[in-house]
Amino acid sequence: MKLENIEIENPPILVTIAGDRYFRMEKKLVIKVFTDTQIYEYTILPGFVTDFRSGGPIVDIFIQQFGTNLMQAAYICHDIAYTPMYTENGERSHQIPKPFADALLEQMLIFANVKKWKAKLIFIALKLFGKKSYMIDNDYSVDNSRKYSLKVLEKTR
Repeated sequence: MKLENIEIENPPILVTIAGDRYFRMEKKLVIKVFTDTQIYEYTILPGFVTDFRSGGPIVDIFIQQFGTNLMQAAYICHDIAYTPMYTENGERSHQIPKPFADALLEQMLIFANVKKWKAKLIFIALKLFGKKSYMIDNDYSVDNSRKYSLKVLEKTR
């Protein structure tokens, strides 16, 4: 997968505090991620809750929790990848497999001008410690699952 472009419709990204290091989206946001083969169109509705970059305040020393609009978009798209969808029977699934979600975040951060070694460090941390967040719901998972959509479109050659 090769990342080609990221478009954010209607910037800037506006949030309010939702809790301890969590933030609630204040307006609708559309993020389009263009790879060499697909376009990922994320639509995020007001009320979606994100922590942008996970990790405690100590991690802030190495990489910002918020950063630029492009960094924020990368973190929000990754949070969506980790947010499950639920069937009427309550079964949960993800639209994007964890390995791809983590690799896409790394590429998006590099596109956002995060140093490659920092993006790689985040990727490795997710590989080592991110499984629980991908597999287990948090306080916002069910509500968040109703506040986004993700369309994956094949690029025409």
